[in-house]
Amino acid sequence: MAEIFLDTSVSLDTLDTYDQEKQSRARNTVRRVAEQDTPVISTQILQELYMASTSKLGVEALLAKSIIHSFENSEDLNPGQIIRGVRIENPLQS
Repeated sequence: MAEIFLDTSVSLDTLDTYDQEKQSRARNTVRRVAEQDTPVISTQILQELYMASTSKLGVEALLAKSIIHSFENSEDLNPGQIIRGVRIENPLQS
């Protein structure tokens, strides 16, 4: 498995409801990386994601914080759990 770095633009596009085609591509990309590789996201990207999502996309601060915490606590994800429309799956689980 390769480590794949997720940048701000891809992360932000997953939340962008103004361009649903771009949002869908971004979500599919993140989902594919999560299933096939090891996604990596830095603290700086999380900070940029919070700032851009609240200022540019109008995401409410509490929701943005919840999304950021879901990245920070990714080891607590459970198969079948759905976060912002993305279903968590464990590819190693039958």
